[in-house]
Amino acid sequence: MSFHLIRPEWLWALIPVALLLWMLFNLQRQPGNWQQLIAKPFQKVLLGQEQQQKSFYLPLMGLASLWLIAIIALTGPSFKKVEQPAEKAQQGVVILLDNSLSMLADDLKPNRITRARYQLTDFLTDHPHLSTGLVVYSGSAHVLSPISDDNQTILSLLPTISPTIMPAFGSNALAGINKAIELIQQAKISQGHIIWLLDDIEAHEIPAIKKRLSSTDISLKLLAIGTENGAPIYVPEHGFIKDKQGSIVLAQLPIKNLKNLANAIHSPLYLLGSANFDSSKLAPNRQIANQLSKEEQSEAENKPKTVSHWLDHGAWLLLPLALLVLLSFRRGLIFVWMFLLIPPLAIFSPETFAETSTEDQTVIKEQNKIKFIDILKSDDQLGYESWLNKDYETALDRFNSTDWKAASHFRQGNYAKAQQLFSKEETAIAHYNQGNALAKQHKFSEAQKEFEKALSLDPDLKEAQHNLALTQKIIAKQQAEQQNKEQQEASNKKTDKQSEQESKQQEKQDSNKKNESASEGSEGENSQESQETPRESAEDKSSEQKQNQSKPKQTKNDTKNDTENDTESQKTPGVPPQEDETNDKTDEKESIKQDDSIEGEENSVNNIQKSDQALTEQEQAQRAWLNQIPDNPGLFLRRKFEHQYQQQSATGSSPDNNSDKIW
Repeated sequence: MSFHLIRPEWLWALIPVALLLWMLFNLQRQPGNWQQLIAKPFQKVLLGQEQQQKSFYLPLMGLASLWLIAIIALTGPSFKKVEQPAEKAQQGVVILLDNSLSMLADDLKPNRITRARYQLTDFLTDHPHLSTGLVVYSGSAHVLSPISDDNQTILSLLPTISPTIMPAFGSNALAGINKAIELIQQAKISQGHIIWLLDDIEAHEIPAIKKRLSSTDISLKLLAIGTENGAPIYVPEHGFIKDKQGSIVLAQLPIKNLKNLANAIHSPLYLLGSANFDSSKLAPNRQIANQLSKEEQSEAENKPKTVSHWLDHGAWLLLPLALLVLLSFRRGLIFVWMFLLIPPLAIFSPETFAETSTEDQTVIKEQNKIKFIDILKSDDQLGYESWLNKDYETALDRFNSTDWKAASHFRQGNYAKAQQLFSKEETAIAHYNQGNALAKQHKFSEAQKEFEKALSLDPDLKEAQHNLALTQKIIAKQQAEQQNKEQQEASNKKTDKQSEQESKQQEKQDSNKKNESASEGSEGENSQESQETPRESAEDKSSEQKQNQSKPKQTKNDTKNDTENDTESQKTPGVPPQEDETNDKTDEKESIKQDDSIEGEENSVNNIQKSDQALTEQEQAQRAWLNQIPDNPGLFLRRKFEHQYQQQSATGSSPDNNSDKIW
């Protein structure tokens, strides 16, 4: 057994403690004032110097022991060595997956990319001991997962893999090979292996891939996915891919090119058809594909397989150190040492305030109530706490985020200001929020445009789809009401005109009657004619009155019929009148539903507040920030790949794919 210090430089820390103890020892040996006045024979009796020296040396020795033990523990005392591997001798596997649009072809049900995911799931589940990484490529290549012993990471990401997350179209196989080789070299893997899943290869790419692989000792196996007959490529929400002539593209498996590739790189080629495939065939062989030369093998055999390292036993010294610290509590020395060793604690002393009147004490306490944890929080976190407390004014002052400021204005009813702040961003959510703010101001036409802009940026935004449909219904209802109002005004004008004409005709008839009665009275000569004339005039008068009475009735009926015809012309043919009330009620419900949809954010926040009542403030703040992160791994990967693609384009590190094919 040999003794060794792993970190001997810590022994320099013994010099300060030696100087400190020497100074304290000399300070104690100096005579005091009473010793100078009292004779030496009486000093022991009167002063009790032996007892004083004994009580002083104990804490001094305790401090020296604590310091010495702590220094020795930091030097890393060791009594034995342990053997560790000199280098990492495991095999590393990189899965290279073709993630181009042709993988959406459904000649293998449900489609090629899904069958590839199933195959990879079987392989990773059956070979958990392999260190595996994953690279995907289309027009550009990207690392989805570095080489790691934890295959669960790749298994959790497999369901999110889809050609729609790739930033560039095409199938740049050389870029994928370069990225896979780079990943193996960065991991310092001695025996690298690539599992290549693909459904297409161009003839002009084969020489470049052969040249790139010939300079490495990496083994490779190919798995072709698809059939020779092929199938159309259906992209969700976009339809089938067509060529320049407008014909639907058939993604056929180029067997000839794949066989030429396998022969060029000396790799076995497997076909994934409709039948089940044994994924263990893709595993690396026990020996390296390209064997090393004899000199390299002998040099590798002469290298040490393990390296010796001293085992640090300094942690065991914490036990006596803790025991001495506990004994220090007996005389209160620990508090003195803490005061000397940790002086910054005095900075965090509590604030003191002058005494105030009883009325203002509550207000001042609330104003000066600053928690220590608030110092560690950002302004947005503090603003969100005020948001949860419905103190939107304070939240507005604390928020740095423009979105949260706009949301605070929205909650306060300042919809114009909220819409102005939301307009500073050109995202789907920003346009959606602008639409809500405009709808609250009853600017439904402008709100409709904002919802349409949001859907043009993100067609899957269901909230914008719902509010757009409701806004369109409200605009249609307003237009219908405006048309009804105009038609009603026109009908009223027509009725007034007819009434005016009837009144003029009535006045004309009355004046004619007066003239006839006057002429008949002047011409009467005898009594018989005078007697008959009143009868005739009476009969004529009565007949004319009957006619006059019948005319207004007929006019009223005509007016009524015209009004009914106008009303019926405004309604949809074949719809009974009872449906008017139903339609009004439906419109009211739709209007209410629209208000509920626009204010859906408030309801969701209220639900979150109810569920957060049982949580602490720190947990509420943590949950609030976690809720802001979208739970969509596919979206995260898309943003990540877009950023990497922009970097590759800027540096020119990505090989160009000289092909017009986007699949």
